[in-house]
Amino acid sequence: SVAAALGDPQALTALRELEVRERARLLDWQAEQLRAELDNTRDARAREVALARAGHGGAWVTGMVALVVVAGFFGMLRAVLEQPSVSEPALLLLGSLGTAFGAVVNYYLGSSLGSFRKDELRSRHGEGGTR
Repeated sequence: SVAAALGDPQALTALRELEVRERARLLDWQAEQLRAELDNTRDARAREVALARAGHGGAWVTGMVALVVVAGFFGMLRAVLEQPSVSEPALLLLGSLGTAFGAVVNYYLGSSLGSFRKDELRSRHGEGGTR
């Protein structure tokens, strides 16, 4: 039973060791996910820079899409705020544009959450450092 296990020092030690191993596995998995996210962002930015340096005509597309998303988000936000009653499709569109707006901000300005998680994982793994 649980009460007997809690009274057994060997069982408690084994549970604690299991908890430590599982926490380490979770941290490793989180670090791997964070690396994948950072690599994805780095690759997208590197692609954009390479297109611009090569004089590729499509290098402006990313910026134009970002501009359309930002303008659409604030335009839709204004439309929703000015209406006495708002339809559900309008709110769904605003939510989708809000998500896209967040992605644009993250792409161009970076993610504070991602930076925080990276620093936290480094400190837990003993790599130290803030950025």
